[in-house]
Amino acid sequence: MAKKIIIAVVIGFASIKLFSFIRRKSIAYRHHKRAQQKRSERDSKTITLPEVEKSKQDYILSLHAYELADAIKSGKVTAVEATSTYIYRAYTLGRKFGLTTEEPYEAALELAYQRDQQLKESPETCGILHGVPISLKDIFSQKGCCSTAGLACKLSKMDTEDCYLLEILKEEGAIPFARSNIPQALMWMETDNDIYGRADNPWNPEFSTGGSSGGEGGLLACRASPLGIGSDIGGSIRIPSSFCGVYGFKTTAGRVSTKNVMVSHPSGVNPFAFVVKSVSGPMARCVKDMELVLKAWWQEKYFAKDFALCPLAFNEEMYTNAYKSKSLRIGYFFDLDNFECCPAIRRGVRECRDALKKLGHTLVEFHFPNSKKALNLYMRNVSACSNRVLLDAMQGEEPAKFYKPGFFLVEHPWIKKIIMQILQMTNNQRLYDLLNISQNLTPAEYIELFREINDYVQEFTNYWQSLQLDVVISPAYGTVATPHAEGFKVASSLIYSTVWNILGYPAGVIPVGIVKENETEYISKVNDLITKNAKAITKNSSGLPIGVHVASLPYRDEVALGVMKQIEDEINFHQFAF
Repeated sequence: MAKKIIIAVVIGFASIKLFSFIRRKSIAYRHHKRAQQKRSERDSKTITLPEVEKSKQDYILSLHAYELADAIKSGKVTAVEATSTYIYRAYTLGRKFGLTTEEPYEAALELAYQRDQQLKESPETCGILHGVPISLKDIFSQKGCCSTAGLACKLSKMDTEDCYLLEILKEEGAIPFARSNIPQALMWMETDNDIYGRADNPWNPEFSTGGSSGGEGGLLACRASPLGIGSDIGGSIRIPSSFCGVYGFKTTAGRVSTKNVMVSHPSGVNPFAFVVKSVSGPMARCVKDMELVLKAWWQEKYFAKDFALCPLAFNEEMYTNAYKSKSLRIGYFFDLDNFECCPAIRRGVRECRDALKKLGHTLVEFHFPNSKKALNLYMRNVSACSNRVLLDAMQGEEPAKFYKPGFFLVEHPWIKKIIMQILQMTNNQRLYDLLNISQNLTPAEYIELFREINDYVQEFTNYWQSLQLDVVISPAYGTVATPHAEGFKVASSLIYSTVWNILGYPAGVIPVGIVKENETEYISKVNDLITKNAKAITKNSSGLPIGVHVASLPYRDEVALGVMKQIEDEINFHQFAF
């Protein structure tokens, strides 16, 4: 009798497990089919564009966004010609490199015709971005589109209105024409999802565009967009900008509207962002183009419609002083304890330092306060709920390959313990520390994390102010663009971008050069798996772009932007993949 009961229990347990497995696979399959259908529908579409002479196309592509706006207003080109030119680039190169998601080209052309008519009939009403095509990361609500956050489960709901930051840009004359690719559920440094596939770096398709605004970085790099909008909670604007050789800016939290900006979690709230805020910002091919976007957003007339906004208009005086001054106090550093930079990036920071010093600025070596603590705080915040947040967001969709190792270790804690013991025994302390961070936090531990973050921000800011600094220049990331699916192997290098999210400081990235043939050997004082991975990652990096980071104190965004403009004028990097 007892034997029969045991057998019945075992069979019952196995049946439940089998049913659960089949149900999960069935849900995942439905999501996959929906993703395939969406991609197939997009790829089957063709478009007929107004004819634009080749010479005029070349002229349009040679212009920065601010120059394009002037050319349209002066009648040298039309909004239709500009939009048509960029649609063709996005339709061809965007698809080729996996950079685009939805393609609202017809709506963009219709709006372009309206812009040209507006210029004829009432030029005084034209905004500062009149006629300029812009691309948007696929999280910004756009009427008639489907903001997915890289998730198939979001495909069933269309956007019914524009998010407020897009509404402002359209009010200023911009023409949203393309939407850019992102990682599944956004929280990764590689742009790939089951709907639109993987984004390849136009500089070298074997390498990543970064994430999560990777599609945006790629579109700008191959001149398939003149101007883009991304978002950043851990480097998601700045890492792709660095990897793709373009400009990007993470604003101070509260200065750009988050109204109707998609988050991956079904609750509509980003659980990671209670302390470390997600912010939106411009991505472009020069500093002045980013300035144009910020001037559009930061006008007093737009603050009343979103009371969550900090009513702080663009400070022209602050920006001009930072740009024109030759007597700023500028901090700099080359490396952090967590991860030593590759030689090319160190050179990039050094060249910026020397150029600024030559202009007359005071350059101060910045001894970064406890970078290991900073990375620990960031990783504890994003992993506080373990994998629950990501799994909730996916709603049964099959996780992307880059998430699976982490999910596996959470589901099999005994294997994680064995791996951690091996890492300690083999002197892989950095990997051990990263694995040790990833764990659930109790409410009391979460409150303690808040306190630790506040204490760290105060410690860091006190040190900054003791040096009386205006900005700090530093590496944008520990390496240049990484080969596909390899970025997680040097996860410690995230510290160069994530720390500024912990601090809440505004920061931008500026391209300053490309990797030389003699800069592909990675050297580190630490001999562990991360160093071994970094050596392999940088071995074939010749010719990839180098990014340098500029940060300022909160609500001093214009200061960072002004210094970036000085660097741009001195370094003069305006190269593109195509």
